[in-house]
Amino acid sequence: MAPATFIISVTTYAWPFAHSTAPLVIISIIYGFTCGAFVSILPKPVMNIGGEGDVGRRVGMFLTVIAFGALAGPPTSGAINKRTNGFESVGVFAGK
Repeated sequence: MAPATFIISVTTYAWPFAHSTAPLVIISIIYGFTCGAFVSILPKPVMNIGGEGDVGRRVGMFLTVIAFGALAGPPTSGAINKRTNGFESVGVFAGK
């Protein structure tokens, strides 16, 4: 989980500096692979807490809390993109 987090953070901070298509595609590919690894490992620590009988409840509550960020992030990014007429500010917002 730590290597994926590190690579995701590096690509997130590199995103605003990609001013042409080729660097943006490379950053997107690296970010996509590492984000997939991170998301698939994310519920694992929650599964290891407690007994086996309530794993579904713990993971469900954990993913419910995470869903609020997933619901609020895209509209916020869209509003920033619309106001600034570009994705560079969205990349800066994602990195903070």
